[in-house]
Amino acid sequence: MRSYHRLTEGERNQVYALKKAGLTQCAIADQICVNKSTISRELKRNTGLRGYRPKQAHRLACARYTACKCKAQYVRHRLVVGFVFLKALTLFFSNRSNCRT
Repeated sequence: MRSYHRLTEGERNQVYALKKAGLTQCAIADQICVNKSTISRELKRNTGLRGYRPKQAHRLACARYTACKCKAQYVRHRLVVGFVFLKALTLFFSNRSNCRT
């Protein structure tokens, strides 16, 4: 088995074709060399009223990845700003205590 990676659009098209051909989730996973839970999650997450649609699934997956990536960058930015603010307060108050003596 490979380490973690997101499904490509080509792999999603393969999932669609193999599912349409009547293969089980385990057989699909074996065919495209991914874990069976990956196929299960993919189908559960991206099957709507009109069935599994690979182009729509890929578009939604890219949107989820982008949203998650933006959220992580925001959190990192907030941590850096908070650290800089605390450092400035520490320096400010340490200098004030030196002035009083």
